[in-house]
Amino acid sequence: MKHVMMLALAAAMITFIGCEDPEPIEGTLRLGAKAMYDGNSMIIGDIYTDNNDRPINIEQFRTYISSMKAVKDDGTIVHIKAIDQINFAESWFFDATLPAGDYYAITFGIGVPESINADQDPAQYPNDHVLGFTGNNGMFWSWNSGYIFTKFEGKTALDGDENSMTDPYAFHVGTDNFYEEFTFNVDFEIDEARTDVDIIFNCEQFLEGTDDSIDLATDNITHTADNIPLAERFMALFRDGINVELAN
Repeated sequence: MKHVMMLALAAAMITFIGCEDPEPIEGTLRLGAKAMYDGNSMIIGDIYTDNNDRPINIEQFRTYISSMKAVKDDGTIVHIKAIDQINFAESWFFDATLPAGDYYAITFGIGVPESINADQDPAQYPNDHVLGFTGNNGMFWSWNSGYIFTKFEGKTALDGDENSMTDPYAFHVGTDNFYEEFTFNVDFEIDEARTDVDIIFNCEQFLEGTDDSIDLATDNITHTADNIPLAERFMALFRDGINVELAN
């Protein structure tokens, strides 16, 4: 009888162990992007107030994002996606399958890497590819043989009259010198539940930061080559306006 009880107990333990949920080997990361203005969601076409208390209408904001990776706590680098274009006129996110575990950073580049930027023919890609003729959505300089990395443009009213938004501004920045990679520390875990991480673009900081301020009355147009100093100033402010955080 003693042996029978021991066998029954062993069988029960095996059954209990077999019912435990196995540790996940992978999970889903949803990487998204959000444009903000003074702490609120930025909506293309809406009117905001710039750093000089003038009305500003953001008509277009696009940027290329590339070489997206996640970094595990043990230093392992996990590739997420090679390249995409974010158009803030619509929502942007994608789901990536990552190995389960703890992570501490997200890295990515803003722009198109040098190896696939200048002296390239968009015809080598399918039309709907983000680097293709149709898919680039006006983010390719045919005369410059390269891609526009970031496009931020719209109208303002230099006289302050919100009813006459006719003064244009346009920051079109590209060329290999402006490609830059970023690393942001953000702790997250990949397990059986989806994890959401957002890249935040704080648009009000594109015109005013700690060390510089752009006045749209005097510094309002750059297509990079025609005004490199303004492109450099804009991108210095732009990079300070980027952050990464766990989604709410």
